[in-house]
Amino acid sequence: MIKGVIFDMDGVIINSEPQHYEAYVMFCGDYGVEFPYEIYKGFIGSTHAKVCKYMKEHFAIPVTEEEMQEKLREYREYLVETKGYEEIAGIKELIQNLHKNGMKLAIASSSPEKEIHKVVKSLGIESYFTKLVSGERVANPKPAPDVFLKAARELELSVEECIIIEDSGNG
Repeated sequence: MIKGVIFDMDGVIINSEPQHYEAYVMFCGDYGVEFPYEIYKGFIGSTHAKVCKYMKEHFAIPVTEEEMQEKLREYREYLVETKGYEEIAGIKELIQNLHKNGMKLAIASSSPEKEIHKVVKSLGIESYFTKLVSGERVANPKPAPDVFLKAARELELSVEECIIIEDSGNG
């Protein structure tokens, strides 16, 4: 019997991919490097650390991966402040309905934990979720299932009792 629903966040609750890509383009532009969408789309659903590692190896950008992530975070914050979060149509109603019908709800996302909290607060849906789990808190990020398995454990449910809503191949 299904007792819980685990949501990915980016692409399921919010359409953040255009802003993530825009932040990567802005960052790469600082170094005169193009970051084609064809390359980026292979990372959709993955962590920023994984993308930064790729950029460091392939684009020879002269900063550390940690510095890349910090600058990308700044660009992303700027984009969120100026454009806000784009909510996926109908998602609030689905979350409210599932919660009302007794489902335990969690978010399991590759996004940083701080970002997950900002999104649920901004959309006014934080009270519906029992757990918010970031890929930062697991040994193996997506496409490994670790973040979803951790969310199920934190909901105190078996994987057979959960449905996962995910939109990307890496997820």
